Amino acid sequence: MAIEVATKDCTGLSDGELAEMADLSMGSQAGYDIGLPSKAREAWVIGTTARDGERLQGCHCCTLARHRGHPPCPGGPPPRPRGRLGWVSLATLAGSAGIGFWLATQVLHPVQVITRAARQISETDLSRRLNLKSSDEMGELANTFDRVLGRLQSACERQRQRLTDARAGVDD
Repeated sequence: MAIEVATKDCTGLSDGELAEMADLSMGSQAGYDIGLPSKAREAWVIGTTARDGERLQGCHCCTLARHRGHPPCPGGPPPRPRGRLGWVSLATLAGSAGIGFWLATQVLHPVQVITRAARQISETDLSRRLNLKSSDEMGELANTFDRVLGRLQSACERQRQRLTDARAGVDD
């Protein structure tokens, strides 16, 4: 036969069902008599039972009662954090922010170097090079930028030389 699982409001538990729960627990290490579930019925909110036909195979009851912010535990309430959780959270947040800032500066540094070089080059200083020592995509971009600047500087020097040669030819 299949096991049927049912969940219901604990205020609807009958004395017979509570007695079944107590009988079921007697065979376990935590065995208790009917007095405990009868007293606990008021605090319980929801109960789940597992039945094989008419025979109770297992049960579980839950409460929403809170003790110092934690659900009740069988051995008593757990130790209270006493503010440590707040300080640990704050320290974790500060550490994460610091690491995030450091990572952002590491990522943005090559971009800032390229931007500064582009400004200097736009002021006709074609001898400026980035010399960025990096093996990632930004390093590859910087190396390409340096090669383009080298070719541009060579082309400008050839152009100047032609102009100088042309002027020398006109003056003769």
